[in-house]
Amino acid sequence: MAGQAELERHQNRRQVIQKMRSRLELGYWTFGSKKGYTRDDSENGKIFKPNAEGKILAEALELFANRTLLRKIDVCKFLVERGFWKKQSPEKYIDKLTFILLDPFYCGDI
Repeated sequence: MAGQAELERHQNRRQVIQKMRSRLELGYWTFGSKKGYTRDDSENGKIFKPNAEGKILAEALELFANRTLLRKIDVCKFLVERGFWKKQSPEKYIDKLTFILLDPFYCGDI
């Protein structure tokens, strides 16, 4: 019985991973929401669309890509000035910006 249960667990894991990958490839986000995006349930599932904060973030990332903002601290200052981040000084957000730059959701790989 233990062997059968283990087999079922492995098959269930494989099936869940396969379905989640398929949903991601179709453009649906299967995880929690990201800063700058709101969930739109009007269609077939969890599709996230940029809100006002997302437009600010997109502008900052484009300026960073075009080398108008040269350093990460410049991007953080831009985001704090525009109200994307509010509570702390820009120096405190460098790690969060690094996470955003490396996140496949924000860079458009997914």
